[in-house]
Amino acid sequence: MPDAIGGYDIYVSEINADGSLGTPKNLGSTVNTNLDDKYPSLSIDDKYLYFSSKGHDNIGGFDLFASRISNNGYSIPRNLGNTINTEYDEVAYFLAARNKGYVSSNRQNGKGSYDIYTAINEEVTQKIEGEILDLETKIKLPNTVVILKDIDGIEIDRTITREDAIYSFKVDPFENYTISTYKDGFKDTLVGFLAYRGIETTIIKI
Repeated sequence: MPDAIGGYDIYVSEINADGSLGTPKNLGSTVNTNLDDKYPSLSIDDKYLYFSSKGHDNIGGFDLFASRISNNGYSIPRNLGNTINTEYDEVAYFLAARNKGYVSSNRQNGKGSYDIYTAINEEVTQKIEGEILDLETKIKLPNTVVILKDIDGIEIDRTITREDAIYSFKVDPFENYTISTYKDGFKDTLVGFLAYRGIETTIIKI
């Protein structure tokens, strides 16, 4: 293709009303590299693009990567790690359920050139918690509305702080979120963060 970045690139094409495919569009240099990027597939909820690449931060050969799809485009691809990737090639990842997928690999001790393996995804959630304080007096602010939104601004959850001014949400690791606060007599506050594993504490002053 004339707009190719490397060897094999990944493209996206709209499906027209008559079922035909529109003009393919290169996903750009965030996803594609100067080497080979192949075998795209989507998560069940269409939030992630999975693909195999030789050109990102690789363990060896073709590795499996995930890129978050949002209204802003595609996030920097994240290597799925050494629990599934090896020094050999891992390609054609297919997610059959939220926590179960299949991958083809030419790793050692297989029965042929490329074998199909089952991949079980660990169900991991993170807890984000904190307290709401007055910016000037540092006094705790109960009865504050706290809203959690995803990277596209879609509301995921909301809560009202208790007497201890504590809020708490369960989130998915390696996702971008924002927390908004609303309370009469105080300015609205917006805080963005990237979730990691474990428990993360954020104090918000309004």
